[in-house]
Amino acid sequence: MQYRLRVVLCDIEPAIWRTLEVPSSIELPYLHDVLQIVMGWEDYHLHKFVLGDEPWAHDAVSFVMQSSLDEGFDDLPSVNHLELDVRLEELLTEPGESIIYLYDFGDDWAHQLTLEAIVGDDISGASCPDGARACPPEDCGGPHGYADLLAVLADTGHPEHQHMTAWAGPFDPEHFDRDAINQTLTARTRNGETLRSAAAASALVADLITRVTPPALPALADVLSRADLNQTADVDDATATAAMAKIIWMVHHIGDRLKLTGWGPSTSGDHRSDAS
Repeated sequence: MQYRLRVVLCDIEPAIWRTLEVPSSIELPYLHDVLQIVMGWEDYHLHKFVLGDEPWAHDAVSFVMQSSLDEGFDDLPSVNHLELDVRLEELLTEPGESIIYLYDFGDDWAHQLTLEAIVGDDISGASCPDGARACPPEDCGGPHGYADLLAVLADTGHPEHQHMTAWAGPFDPEHFDRDAINQTLTARTRNGETLRSAAAASALVADLITRVTPPALPALADVLSRADLNQTADVDDATATAAMAKIIWMVHHIGDRLKLTGWGPSTSGDHRSDAS
């Protein structure tokens, strides 16, 4: 099934919102990726999904990142589950139901995700049909800090106006570019297919993908799309040995460590021709 969601950034007036269409079967880590794109965040911080309206309530049920547990956020009083393999349709089943997506545990950007409608068959990607206003700059201090920032930017006589204008850069709070968002979502879908295919072709690549930060995944997907991992390479041992000779020589020569020589003469490059 296809879900239509209304995403509203809480405690901001006028509202910053998006309409979002996603497969009901989308898993929470991928929904996080989509939300980062449609809102305009840069994925610098931790996040979690929460049932109910109070993200930090004692009895809140949260779906968190593995890194949240690794960094000690599991000792909070809420009930935490890993978000991995949890599908959106397990949390939202009827129109009108909502959950909270919390991004950045310092600024505490809470987004209310409400299921507006079930609009058709399942789709492979996500789209953003509508929305309004830009999301705030990263690390501006949450809703109250953002309100203060807007006030300073609007007041040319404020003593901090010049400094905060330089800090915010070319920021337009009214900006919303639906076409650019959807182009990025389409590219993300292609990248996801590339990463899944590469992971299936190589266990080593699959492990690499899990270690790469989300902002770097598009660049990795671009490289992997040109690596032809699904094609069988007919390389005999002699050819492989010749192709790898210089790399193997360097690994063996370095061993556990290699002292760098700074601006002085090379002590290790003198023999590199031996591997030719």
